[in-house]
This record gives sequence, structure tokens and C-alpha cells, in this order.
Amino acid sequence: MKTNTIIRDSYRKNETYKDIKISESGRVSGDGFLKYQKCNLNPDGTFYVLAETFRITQTGKSYTQLYTFLMDKDFNSVKTTEYNVKSTMGYKYYFSQRIADKTGRAYFFFDKNDNSNLELNILNYYYKSKKETIQKMPLTNKESSINVFPTKEGYVSIVEYFKNPEKTGKYMEIRLEKLNFERE
Repeated sequence: MKTNTIIRDSYRKNETYKDIKISESGRVSGDGFLKYQKCNLNPDGTFYVLAETFRITQTGKSYTQLYTFLMDKDFNSVKTTEYNVKSTMGYKYYFSQRIADKTGRAYFFFDKNDNSNLELNILNYYYKSKKETIQKMPLTNKESSINVFPTKEGYVSIVEYFKNPEKTGKYMEIRLEKLNFERE
């Protein structure tokens, strides 16, 4: 970025991805159009790409599926993972940050649980083992609704809005919470 020059320029056709069928126009069979959300360079020179598919409906875009692509140093597809997630309006991907001990990266995305309430999912990707795990965090309960924001590595800011301030004695609570990442 300092020299304003492109270090590596690579073009990959959609049809070259492993384990997934993507048309020339970027349409994934049965899921909709592919939208790339995040690309990170791993310490070993490989790349980790997060993407999601969407369909255009009468009410807007419906995001239907989440994919991760592991790419080698030359940006060739090595592995594709498709996650079984539920449809949401608006982007699924929210933010990402390095895991506190720098062994991997956490990607935060929204999904709906069986009760149609939003939940935050944390996809942990570990550099050494190339392992991916998902942890879920509900964002609503009977007493409150929750918003999550990125902060320093390994932590998130939680803003909790209480539905009945007279009962709880407070309208809102803001706190910094350490994430309990599943360890390798």
C-alpha cells in the first residue's frame, strides 16, 4: 500500500473453484449470486476468502448461504466449505478479527435460529491446522436484545437493550467481554 503498486495480480474464473459449481455470471447452483465479503492473507502465504450468496426478492436481497474458500499462494482454489445457514435479509458477514493468541482469525456473521431470532455466529479459522469451527451466540432473549461490536483482539463490545426498563432498573448496559474461543 505504501508504494501504490499491485504486488500480485491474478484472475480466476468462477468455474475453477473446487467443490462448488459457479457459473460465469457468478451464480451458485441453487443458492443465488456469489458476493465476496472478506479476503485475508494467512501467515503461510495462503488466502482465506469468505463469501455469501444472495437472491433478489420483492422485499430486497435475501442472503442464503455462506462459503469459505482456502486458496494457495498463487490464488488457486484448494478447499471450499459450504455452511448450512438460514436465509437473512442483509449481509451475513459482520466483521473479523485475529484470535487473541494470533493462532487464527475469527469471522463474525449473522444467522437466524429456529425461532427466527438473529444469532451471531463466530467462525474460527486456525492457521496451522486449517481447521474451521463455528460457535453461536443468541442476540435476543425475553428481557433484552443485544448488539455486538468489534474491539481489541479477543474481545467484543456488547450493548444490551432491555425491553422493560422499569422492571430491570436500566435501559441499556454496555460491557467489554472476552471471547471464549474454542482452542485447537
